[in-house]
Amino acid sequence: MTQRNPIAPGRRLIAAGFIRRSPGRTMTVCATQAGVTGTIRKAVRVAELHQLAAADYASSADRRIQNHRDDAHLIALASEAVAAR
Repeated sequence: MTQRNPIAPGRRLIAAGFIRRSPGRTMTVCATQAGVTGTIRKAVRVAELHQLAAADYASSADRRIQNHRDDAHLIALASEAVAAR
């Protein structure tokens, strides 16, 4: 008598795949009933991510400084308008 692993009705494998990361690249493979797809991409270095984050932070800081200047200017104008009444 052989014993089988029954598969639950209504359940089936849709896709299988893997992601492999090696220095300098990331490889992704996915297999479905329709076929196999894959990509090989150049890995982004951590230092590059830090540079992008630092540039974004500096840009945001510059915008915040300008907004504070704009707010101060508007407050000064409102104060003058109230004082002129």
